[in-house]
Amino acid sequence: MNKNAERQPTPRSQILFINKCITAHNFTKEMYFFADLHSAISAEARSLGMELSYFDNNDSLRSFWREKRYRSYDGFIGIVPTRLRDEQYAWNAIERERPCVNCMMESLLPRGNFVGVDDDAAIRSLVQHLHDEGYRSMGFLCDGNVEAYALARARAFIKTLRSLGLAAAQPWISGYDVRRDIIMPPPTASSPRRAKNAPWTLYDVIASSDRPEAVVCCTDTVALDAYAFARSRGLRVPEDLAIVGINDHAPSFDARQNALKAGLTSARQQFSSIGREGVWLLHAIIRGVRPGYGQRVILAPTVILRASSLKRSVRRADAVAIENFKRETASYIDTHYAEASLSRSLARHFDIRHGYFLIKFKKMFAVNFARYVNEHRIRKALFYLTDASIPITDIAFTAGYHSYQNFTLAFKRSMHCSPSSYRDRHASIRRRDAR
Repeated sequence: MNKNAERQPTPRSQILFINKCITAHNFTKEMYFFADLHSAISAEARSLGMELSYFDNNDSLRSFWREKRYRSYDGFIGIVPTRLRDEQYAWNAIERERPCVNCMMESLLPRGNFVGVDDDAAIRSLVQHLHDEGYRSMGFLCDGNVEAYALARARAFIKTLRSLGLAAAQPWISGYDVRRDIIMPPPTASSPRRAKNAPWTLYDVIASSDRPEAVVCCTDTVALDAYAFARSRGLRVPEDLAIVGINDHAPSFDARQNALKAGLTSARQQFSSIGREGVWLLHAIIRGVRPGYGQRVILAPTVILRASSLKRSVRRADAVAIENFKRETASYIDTHYAEASLSRSLARHFDIRHGYFLIKFKKMFAVNFARYVNEHRIRKALFYLTDASIPITDIAFTAGYHSYQNFTLAFKRSMHCSPSSYRDRHASIRRRDAR
């Protein structure tokens, strides 16, 4: 799209943003990521000189269409879920008469305009990442969402698994019937199962003793539910079950979800970019720069890798972290060995509890901290004792011992002689060598 050409001054177009997923500016914990989308649409409309109004769940889209109020606008950006059949019918009728762009959720019209994420690329990247990490049994979790993107993501999952020579096992897939290639709505008490051996929900997949090693979730909302449930069952993520999602949306108002999300691998949708591109496309259609139908802007996702899916990488990272800890600790001791409270200083340096530092040190160095530091101080003392001009008392304090008696006792335990005897013996060896 030639965006420079489309920014030429025009009369102020009246456009309406129809979002039937939320009540205006009431971003619930499930829909808070719309805030980025709203902000981007508003900012881009202003930059293009377009008058933007909002339409949400406070209003009936069907009444809006029947009363022909839509004719007061030059164009529309819409997010209208398929499950809202009456609203979707009205939206499709408006699409036939006025320039419209669907954001994130595709239109039911064959040639409806659309701006959204590349679902195939998102799923391929996530599955390939899991494969690279060593996972060979994978499931797909969907909450029965009947939107087009849910089906597209389920299909992409199956296709990618098969391209890698992996099995697509129905017991590891919830919300999607592999054989019939349909999304299965959430079950009710009276509804039969939609596929043989198909689990009711993501909870059945995770609770099964024959669960997969990893699950790809249709959205981050599903992934966070799976994450919380897995932890409630005592499962370790990713050791017992790797979990990935799609959206990587902004932090919510739920502190528990934010804590889980901080470790969730996800394919990031650029909601701000979707909003800007949607306004650009609508502006171009209104001006006649682009055709009114069949326009699609597909944005590539970015996979954000976090702890919920890292297995091999975590092991590599752990090995690096161990080496870094050992190297940094040894270097610190070599520089500060004479300090009286060295272990506490190191604990503060690493920002960990003193007791935990001592346990970790012994695990990493295979010797307790006091013994390691004492041996280091004795080595320093041995170096200084070769210089006969330095008093042994000064050497004791320089090496980190705060009394001559403690230094002598430590030295005898390590070298089986007194500091003065060691110095005398070393001096006699030097005289003999000199002759």
